[in-house]
Amino acid sequence: MGEVVSILEIAKKTRDDVMNWLFSRMKFIPRKYFHENVRVEVIETLPDEMDEDNINYHGTHLWASAVVLSAVLQKMRLCHDKIVLELGCGVGLPGLVAAQEAKEVIFTDGFDSGLLSASEALKINQLKAKTEVRKLKWGDKEALKEFKSIDVVLAADCLYPDVSSWNDFFQTVVLLLKKTSSFCLLGKNMLF
Repeated sequence: MGEVVSILEIAKKTRDDVMNWLFSRMKFIPRKYFHENVRVEVIETLPDEMDEDNINYHGTHLWASAVVLSAVLQKMRLCHDKIVLELGCGVGLPGLVAAQEAKEVIFTDGFDSGLLSASEALKINQLKAKTEVRKLKWGDKEALKEFKSIDVVLAADCLYPDVSSWNDFFQTVVLLLKKTSSFCLLGKNMLF
């Protein structure tokens, strides 16, 4: 039987302590993306037990459409000398590929697991662009005001069968579209 830890014990720890405790119970799987002249690496961090309802770990997984979106970005050179924002970045593969030719890439996620995954990916890659990782909850109009100038918005596999976050996601997209001319959304069976 696994280790039992009370909520009170966890609450006494700092956020970093909690994240370190959670990630110490996970598997780390390095993934390399090589396509033409772009080479980046991400690390998936998966818990031993994960079910489809556990959204807190979705930011630690490399989703298939992120790989496809990365190839599209590279082939079409959509991010050349641009300021790019990635929504729901998780491990951040599209943002990492964009950072090979962009001026700046902002990786955003609403979950600590995604923020930590993107931060770790930035540490192990050499990128041309200025980069930063920021927490962004979809639908947070005040937080969106902080993003002054965005040229390209990326989103890969941000929409799940559970539609509860769709309204906030599209509200965020609409507000960001007022600041940009390019938006790339890729998910299962969709490319916009």
